[in-house]
Amino acid sequence: MGRPDDGPRILVHRRRLVACVLPLALALAGCGEDEPDGEVVPETPIDDDVGLEHVHGLGRNPADGLLYVATHFGLWRVEDDGSAERVGEHHLDLMGFTVVGEDHFLASGHPPLTDEIPPHLGLIETTDAGETWVRRSLWGEADFHALTTAHGKLWGFDANNARLLRSSEGEEWEELGGPDLLDLAVDPDDESQVIGAAGAFEPQGLVASRDGGESFEEVEGPPLVRLDWADHRALIGADASGGVWERTQEGEWEQIGELPGPPEALTVEEDELLAAADGALWRSSDGGRDWQELLRYAEPAP
Repeated sequence: MGRPDDGPRILVHRRRLVACVLPLALALAGCGEDEPDGEVVPETPIDDDVGLEHVHGLGRNPADGLLYVATHFGLWRVEDDGSAERVGEHHLDLMGFTVVGEDHFLASGHPPLTDEIPPHLGLIETTDAGETWVRRSLWGEADFHALTTAHGKLWGFDANNARLLRSSEGEEWEELGGPDLLDLAVDPDDESQVIGAAGAFEPQGLVASRDGGESFEEVEGPPLVRLDWADHRALIGADASGGVWERTQEGEWEQIGELPGPPEALTVEEDELLAAADGALWRSSDGGRDWQELLRYAEPAP
């Protein structure tokens, strides 16, 4: 995404409240369901379990230190011996997976083909490490392909409606600004600073907000598809080829490492980086320079 000669292009949406959290609000907003949020999401067992593949998100559970893997076909837990175990009987296409506390995860996405669940899950939540999920908000309406938490707030890009939303409790949402986003990250020291990887199906450059996501401008940087920004760590990103990038204190981007293929997911933890690429889960203990294979779930690309 090139910068115009007359300066960065400002991308703004009118901010408005999106409320779909109570029965009356659901009925008024036409969200497709008249049941209150907080309802348990039905299990969706299937006859043919394809196993762990097509990873969307990664995160370590502070309760047990184990790695949890959100996929196109449900949630998996990587045991200490390196084996992967399915969690629960929800074969959901889990998008926007985010670990927010001990046994406490948020996600979005889609169910398998079923008449029991609408095609868009909105925001769903588990407090038992994925054994059960409950509806939190925007059930039947939103499909968050990217979710991030910082400063007690939640930002999410709803791909179904092409909008960036922000919430304090995950119930009522503000619609913010900007273009389509593949991923986004919030400065852990300043919630007004948000950076996004622009694009719908392919990277279109970086955009940055100085007002918490209400408006964005194009900024220089590599065409990233994954971003993460953890406490006391640099902003990390990955491009579509697997290149791993770090933003320096001077604001410049430097390629510091490389994954063996396009990144399906990237997560920055306190003392490690985790990624999914080329049919395997990977870990880096040196900030993204070198990567060790944790678990292979598919054959590598030829």
